[in-house]
Amino acid sequence: MKKRKISALLLSCFMACIALTGCMGNGQTGKVGVLRIEGFEGGNGGTYVQALADAYRKYNPGVEIEPICNPLVPEEAQTALEANSSAADIYMLNGLNIGSLCENADGALECLNDVYSQKPKTDEEEGDKTIESLINSELLPHMKYGGDWEEYAGNYYALPVVSNPHSLIINKTCMDNLFGEGQWEVPRTTNELLELCADIKAKNAVVDIAGEEHTVYSFIYSGNALEYWRYIWYPWVAQYDGAEVFEEAQSVKIDGQYNKDAYFSDGKLEAMKVLEQIIKRTNEYCDPESMSNKHTTVQKYFIQGRAAMMSCGDWIETETETSYKADLIMVRSPIISALGTKLGITDEQLSAAVKAIDEGKTEADGVSAENFARIKEARRLVFTLANTQIAVIPSTSVNKEIAKDFLRFLYSKEGFDVYAEATGGARLPVKDYHLNDSLTENFSMLGKSVFELAEGDTQYLLTGSNDPIRYRAGLGDFIRNEKPELSMGKKSNPMTAQQVFDAEKELVYSNWDTYMSMVS
Repeated sequence: MKKRKISALLLSCFMACIALTGCMGNGQTGKVGVLRIEGFEGGNGGTYVQALADAYRKYNPGVEIEPICNPLVPEEAQTALEANSSAADIYMLNGLNIGSLCENADGALECLNDVYSQKPKTDEEEGDKTIESLINSELLPHMKYGGDWEEYAGNYYALPVVSNPHSLIINKTCMDNLFGEGQWEVPRTTNELLELCADIKAKNAVVDIAGEEHTVYSFIYSGNALEYWRYIWYPWVAQYDGAEVFEEAQSVKIDGQYNKDAYFSDGKLEAMKVLEQIIKRTNEYCDPESMSNKHTTVQKYFIQGRAAMMSCGDWIETETETSYKADLIMVRSPIISALGTKLGITDEQLSAAVKAIDEGKTEADGVSAENFARIKEARRLVFTLANTQIAVIPSTSVNKEIAKDFLRFLYSKEGFDVYAEATGGARLPVKDYHLNDSLTENFSMLGKSVFELAEGDTQYLLTGSNDPIRYRAGLGDFIRNEKPELSMGKKSNPMTAQQVFDAEKELVYSNWDTYMSMVS
């Protein structure tokens, strides 16, 4: 059965290729019958493509697979897709603009509607649900073309492959050294976070690294990865405004209509004000060398204990090379204290409500049932890059049927397990599947905390949008280049949160008519 099934797949691929006029002259540079999978090698390592290939071959011995994994895949893929000259059959990578590739690159991506409508499979075994019904529903719109070109409208062109949380990470070893084990608490509100920063600064502590003393700061970050800050301050925006308002603002809409005010909410300003207090140099909460170091360097410094906290992703341990060991924990972003003010309660009451929610309670003293429910919804919000970590099939693939069969295997429970094992715990966005005990029992403290967030009462906060205003009108370029973290953290002439907010607003306002004309 196996050989007959694969032979049919290969014949289908071969005949489809022959049917094309001048197959190799239309950008199809791959090899018929050789499945070429190119994956991004980043924080989740570079062995997962090979591991998945080996597992798939067990059921499909007649398929030859060429697995490639390196850090340059996203850049190489973008260039190849735009030129319709890709030799790959599958890309697994972080971030592609589906709308732009459909509209500006002659439909560079293969439609995946048939993959979504089918069930996961290994050999002859199939799952009980379609892939579409398995994937977390909030991710589905991000996998589709979001524009108004009829030939692409409503179609799926990508498959999500990672759904782990990214948030505030605390170096427990560092905190225990500063305050004593059991003598400190994870901050539950942003006021408590700022108080903790002040307490750490007052300690004026140092840590010895290879015979050299370094001041211990509250935070450390990287100048080449400023976007990591958004893992904690974007949730503050959504906590204050509400998740639906935040998500709609990613398409610059209010109540479904384009609105230039959408991206400049009260919650955004309040969140930026908290970030300003953390990052501005005069407060001395952040390592002053942060801006001049790359992300892998500051991650090493963080693990060494040169800072107590960092906004980062689950990859920090697997991506960082250092002989130092530390117990790290990922925690939910503290609730923005401005939410308490908005609800008419004190920060102490807000903190008590958060504590009660974390403990599974249904009420807190001094907090109404309505406010408690509102705080509980805010507490669920955790940032993720799940909508940017995707698999796609180039339209130039000469092995489309085999590639789609491989994606169906990826979404089987076995594919889920293989992928998780090879990446150290990265998960497909499927609630029906759970990590094996044999994997989780060997997790580090950080891995266990990530697992608890992913398995807990969590609503993922997604950024970005496939709306034409982002890729067609050019607003996406502004949003990607927007760096309030840089403006407020500069050594000389730093801007305040209000100044950054006003400057961004003026820019969008002044270009709004242009954006609207390009959208339509």
